[in-house]
Amino acid sequence: MAAHDYIHRQVLHARAGEDSLFLLNLLCREGRLLAALNRPLEAEPILREGMRLASAAGESLIRRSCLHWLGVALIARGRLQEVLACLDELLRLSRESGDGYHEAYALMGLAYHDWQGDRPREAHDKYLRSANLFRELGHVRGELWALTGLNNTLTMLGEYEEASAGHRRIVEVGAQNGLREVEAFGHNNLGVLLFSTGDTGEALDHFRQAADLQERDGNLRESIIAWQNVCICEIVIGRTGEASKRLRELLEISRENGYLDVQMSLLEEIAFAHLQRGDFRAAAELFRQALNVPGGLTPKRESEALTGLSAALAGMDSARASLDILRSRSDRMLALEDPRMRLAYRNEMAERLLDEGIPAEAYEMAMIVEREGACLGLPAHRLQALPVAAAAALALGAPDSALALLRRGAGLWESERGVPLDPEWREQRGAAAKRLFSQLTRLLLQHPPERPDGDRVREAFDVLQSYKARTLLERMTGPRGERAQIPRRPVASLDSLQSLILRDDELLLDFAVGPERSILFACDRRERRALLLPGEKELDRKVRLFHELLAARPAEKTPDTDIESIDATAQNLAGLLFPSCADMIDGARHLIVAPDGILNLVPFSYLFPDHVVSEVPAAAVLERARRNETAGVVSGGQGGILALAGRRSDRGEPLPGAAGEIRMIERRFDRVATTARPVAQESFGGFGVIHFAAHSTVDDQYPWRSA
Repeated sequence: MAAHDYIHRQVLHARAGEDSLFLLNLLCREGRLLAALNRPLEAEPILREGMRLASAAGESLIRRSCLHWLGVALIARGRLQEVLACLDELLRLSRESGDGYHEAYALMGLAYHDWQGDRPREAHDKYLRSANLFRELGHVRGELWALTGLNNTLTMLGEYEEASAGHRRIVEVGAQNGLREVEAFGHNNLGVLLFSTGDTGEALDHFRQAADLQERDGNLRESIIAWQNVCICEIVIGRTGEASKRLRELLEISRENGYLDVQMSLLEEIAFAHLQRGDFRAAAELFRQALNVPGGLTPKRESEALTGLSAALAGMDSARASLDILRSRSDRMLALEDPRMRLAYRNEMAERLLDEGIPAEAYEMAMIVEREGACLGLPAHRLQALPVAAAAALALGAPDSALALLRRGAGLWESERGVPLDPEWREQRGAAAKRLFSQLTRLLLQHPPERPDGDRVREAFDVLQSYKARTLLERMTGPRGERAQIPRRPVASLDSLQSLILRDDELLLDFAVGPERSILFACDRRERRALLLPGEKELDRKVRLFHELLAARPAEKTPDTDIESIDATAQNLAGLLFPSCADMIDGARHLIVAPDGILNLVPFSYLFPDHVVSEVPAAAVLERARRNETAGVVSGGQGGILALAGRRSDRGEPLPGAAGEIRMIERRFDRVATTARPVAQESFGGFGVIHFAAHSTVDDQYPWRSA
């Protein structure tokens, strides 16, 4: 800021003295500084004036420099077509004059444009050419910036190991050359990659190193960004109080120093955290603050703040106010050049129109997203739009159209075999898919009405199983493992389960929790039923109440009145979860429950003390286990048992119980191998069973981070 103030004073002196060449150089410097500080609204007019003066004076090099930084400013403002024209001109002028330096920067800017436009392969090629040019010029900093972009494209292409190695190389080279800023960005980008792929602990270490390097380099703005990432990690691992306090401290520092973009980022981060916790009033207030940050917003920030405010108001049952907010700025937001911003805004508007009982407009808005998203290859936006369009079609009395839209969405979800690396997009995609399959399953149970009930139940069950099986694999493996393909057909079909898998005394109870309504499939060898249950909001409230009652039981003998209260609550919960299937439950000895969502907190054996109760994460797991059992491939006797004991907890506490557990296994089973030394994963293949006796940490939001 001090540098900018000094340059600006010199600009005023140069104007007064009519020194055009001096003024030209100063304008170029001031515009470059403002663009680098992410203040594009101020930078753009200064750089455009510099370009005009440079053309008039025949100063081609200064014009190229102004073009370079104008491209940076236009990217920040979301004006993609102007960015492209600006960088194309810079590339042409640089090649004509043999200016390899600006040619490399033009390629890097065009690569970033491709990357932002979801064209990672084109971006990869341009970043590589840019890095090679910088290398030929001996420009280490430029080469490392280009390689940073190259690594980000590798991440987008799913080449996580190569991207990770690239970021580590940037850290190493930055340190060797004394380029603290580059080294810090390497740590930060590596942290982002590790956080997204589930390694929060190592990510936190890299974010802290990035923050420390930026502070040592005197780069306050970038150190705030790195500390913000530290806070995000701390929130994920449960240190919410400390992280929230630090985020607000960072926000105050950003305000004091006029870092508008960082201020916006922090406000939105805190606001979205409140939104996710259901604290809609606090979220709405923070989003309003973001929208009122002086100096104007970039289109991306404005769009995010508006849609966030809309969601917060909707959560407060203020759908009309939410819709009014969106409509008040729709002309500008729907004219943005970046199609992703336009489509995200239209999706939010479609949701709020549907909430307000305006299905015709909601349908039209959602279908614009579907058509444009299909043309532009943006499946994530389409997955959000199609369930809204289907709900609107149903409200308009067109169930056939709704069914066709939901089938299209299911096909789109199935064809998009990868999971987005970015956690926010991954959660949005998961929420959209859950809604889509919930709607599709319910509609298949009702439509077409002329089909036999048993056929409708079978199709609905099979469609749901394809979704549950693949979702289970994604949640188990996390974003590193999503490329392990699931067959493009239901993994567990209802016909197969009834005829080949379930036994005579067994009843499968398979749940699907949905936003509006949930479904229970009750199936034994002879009969199949589909029963509608309340939506996840009501289930969440009832299940958590029961869970808290059980968790609050004292260690001493529980008074009879407490037991009676718990038993009464259990009976009420059982009545809510298992309507109209008491006869099937009474006729079975063994209940196999496949819970979903919040229902994973329910101790089903407590609800049914007279039955044998087993749980499976999905019917596909039951089918696979039974088929393997028949084939004799899961027996502990085949290959023996490898039993491993953890010696200390993550807090350093000794675990004598783990050693005792291993001794118990040795007494009860033969062919048990144990070792006190670390075992390589490659050694596991020779055993039929691997048993771990240790403490564990469970992350129910990001299961692949469990350990």
